[in-house]
Amino acid sequence: MDRNIESETEAVFQNHLKSILAKDLDGVMEGFAEDAVVFAPDGPIRGLEAIRSDTAAFIGQITPEFVQNFEIGRQDIHGDVVYFTWSSGDDSPLAGETFVIRGSKIVVQTFVAVGRG
Repeated sequence: MDRNIESETEAVFQNHLKSILAKDLDGVMEGFAEDAVVFAPDGPIRGLEAIRSDTAAFIGQITPEFVQNFEIGRQDIHGDVVYFTWSSGDDSPLAGETFVIRGSKIVVQTFVAVGRG
């Protein structure tokens, strides 16, 4: 496996994660390709405008307690794919995401979470 691809994949992913936790919507969106798709429980979210709207709604729900309780359970990188699980207290006891990153941009993301809400 090409270490340069994995390094690039990890850098894009780390920037995405840092931007989400900082509630930096523009920083998050910089990481997505124009034709990106996010597969979510309510169905696919296609294109930057729709992803921006969905991400803004998610960021709006992030509280200081969420950030304080945020923990990565697992993070695996293989080539241009990142898989990770995370939790944040009782409200988000388990979530899983997968990213496919090509050309320094997220082209596919999957997301699922178990929670009380």
